[in-house]
Amino acid sequence: MASPATRPDQNADFFASFQLMERYLERLSDLQNVQDRREFFQKVMAVLAPVIDPCCHQVHVWDEESSAWRLFDDGAEGFALPGVSHEGVLWALDRTQYNLVPEPDPRPELRCYVVLPFVVRDRPTAVLVAGTPFAHDQLPLVVSKLIAHFSRQVESVFENLELYGKIQQLRNLFDNIIESVPHALLAMSTSGRVLAMNTNAEFMFDVKSIFALDENFKAVFSPAVAEVFTGLMVKALSGESLIDYEFEHSLDGKVSITIGISTSLLQNRNDKPIGVLFLCRDLSLSREVTKLRELDQLKTEFVNTVSHELKTPLTAIIGGVEILQADAATLGGDQVEIVGVIAEGARRLQTLISDLLDLSKLQSGTVQLKEGVFALADLVREALAVQKRSDKHAIKLEVQKDLPGVVVDGQKILQVLTNLVSNAIKYSPAGGAVVIRCRLDGEWVRVEVQDQGLGIRKEDLGKIWEKFYRVDSSLSSEIEGTGLGLTIVKHIVELHGGKIWAESEHGKGSTFIFLLPLRVGLANER
Repeated sequence: MASPATRPDQNADFFASFQLMERYLERLSDLQNVQDRREFFQKVMAVLAPVIDPCCHQVHVWDEESSAWRLFDDGAEGFALPGVSHEGVLWALDRTQYNLVPEPDPRPELRCYVVLPFVVRDRPTAVLVAGTPFAHDQLPLVVSKLIAHFSRQVESVFENLELYGKIQQLRNLFDNIIESVPHALLAMSTSGRVLAMNTNAEFMFDVKSIFALDENFKAVFSPAVAEVFTGLMVKALSGESLIDYEFEHSLDGKVSITIGISTSLLQNRNDKPIGVLFLCRDLSLSREVTKLRELDQLKTEFVNTVSHELKTPLTAIIGGVEILQADAATLGGDQVEIVGVIAEGARRLQTLISDLLDLSKLQSGTVQLKEGVFALADLVREALAVQKRSDKHAIKLEVQKDLPGVVVDGQKILQVLTNLVSNAIKYSPAGGAVVIRCRLDGEWVRVEVQDQGLGIRKEDLGKIWEKFYRVDSSLSSEIEGTGLGLTIVKHIVELHGGKIWAESEHGKGSTFIFLLPLRVGLANER
């Protein structure tokens, strides 16, 4: 029997331990209701506060994306706490159990650290380091027992929290997938309850999901729509899946659209039907797109047919005009002028037909490049040779020394150079320098055609590659051209795997630049 002298102290110790246990258990129960990491660690510290009287703490979490530990919560307030690489912390992580790490320079409020790992599926995913005034080898028995108990209890709570987070991520991903579907999407149970619907379905059927979910679809949708869904559900649940079942639907009682509905059976993991999935899309838009494609195809075929049919009579006209011009001595002055006008018109028409046919071939994707090794300087000189010379223009060719020959379709690139140089001259009616530069640019061969002509406004730069587009200018309107040259040029450069663009300042000239991938041949520029 204990002496009466010691009993008050024992009673006091017992009462203090009882109060400590009471506060600990009360706060421990609060951990069951947390839903995110930050709240979890706040309540962890609240549970540990009466047990270890912490003066500072840090929480580190494992980041899957960077495969490294990162600081999640810093309550150190100037204290230098052991990091994740500390031997004592690594020991706790390796054995997935709590550890006590002595402070090398103890003080009254900090003598050791409690290291508490948090494990999910046998892998540490977080670690708490908290400073305590207890010495590691003088920890009260009740405190030691409570820490050990807490480390076991908190493990399942933290694992459930992490699993809940994963479920929330999957749910958010599922919601994002549903919203990303570019059509109306609805899911209904076998009893007719609305299980899910996306924003497109809300818009298409003028129904808010907040009022529709878990409600019977017959009470949510209009009678006409509900009747359609009823028939489709019966067929789907009997094993008959449909693709683009069509019905007319009125939007806001004003616009009528044709909706195509595809159905599929929703099944659980035991292959038991639990509902029906409806994918609804507006067929009106797709039909309009189909019509536009058909019209574009008809237009292309018409242009090709007309162009081919015009070639034969045009050849006869040009041949006849050439005969008349050869015998011009027998014609009067007015007759010679008329023949000249016919010849010029026939030549322009021949150029237009040739451009139309070239563009049609390029757009069809059937053009096969006849590649070989070519020296760019030779192709530029060939392009310059066919230009109409003018005393107002100074043509300059600047080619990087020892520029390697490139593997290209020589005739196609010649067509590009001829067009760009011709434009540089035509759109410089006042004259000036036309400079053609060829040089290496990393893994590309860079070609620039620069003029000092009319220039292009900033708002027109993106439009010059369109078919038949001509810059609206009183000066340029008089310049001859089909409006197809730059479109053809762009197709040819891109067919070679290259890039092309223009830089210009209105009134000061333009520079057309294209890059060709450097596939080095055997010849070098000299």
